Amino acid sequence: MGLDESDSDVPRMMSVRALAEGGYLDATSLPTWEKLGKVKSAIVRQTVVDNLDKSPLPEFDKVIEPLQFDERDLTRFGAIGTQIKRRRPTMLARFDELIEDSDTFVRADTMFACGVFKNHTEGLPQRAAMILRVLETSDEAEDVKYALLAMKLLTDKVYEFPEPDLHVSTKSVEEASLRQFMADKASRRSAAAKWREHFGASCVWTDGDREKTLTKLVTHADPANVERAKSELAALKKQ
Repeated sequence: MGLDESDSDVPRMMSVRALAEGGYLDATSLPTWEKLGKVKSAIVRQTVVDNLDKSPLPEFDKVIEPLQFDERDLTRFGAIGTQIKRRRPTMLARFDELIEDSDTFVRADTMFACGVFKNHTEGLPQRAAMILRVLETSDEAEDVKYALLAMKLLTDKVYEFPEPDLHVSTKSVEEASLRQFMADKASRRSAAAKWREHFGASCVWTDGDREKTLTKLVTHADPANVERAKSELAALKKQ
């Protein structure tokens, strides 16, 4: 089965899928899934998180939450997506690290999760500030797109961007409008300022705060995260 480290990846992945599809997802199965979440094969770990969305039991957080920080980017992405589907906001506790992830899709789903779990208000102004920093400064279209989607979810408001061109239900935006918004730095700053008013004086995430987060990521299991963290730290010091 999936725990056999001597076996090849494909049959182990099929075994994991069979467990989930066969309904082996009650509380008594948790020890097995915990072991599966710690196997050496990165792709098997990814298969674990991709299949645990079939269980709503909060006990499975013990398996999925650590995999949000796995060395494999697709496992991190899958873990966050699975937790969103399970309505489990475990990504919020270390939101600052996930929004600085080297993988675009991890960052995107992290921001979207903040909007989905908007009723979890502890630390929300700080999370909003992190998202608004991305909205203002990122040169990556996917970052800005998901920052817009997250802010719409959080506030039900849209600023400096055509609201009909923002589609939360399909996680999409009109590309022409996004290109124009990204090119207009003044509009991005204005939008961020207006959204900050919704969260009050606590909507702050300083360069010092960000430096602490990036310093933590220097020891991340994924070398790409380490490289990005070092690069971003160097850029901060030049400011």
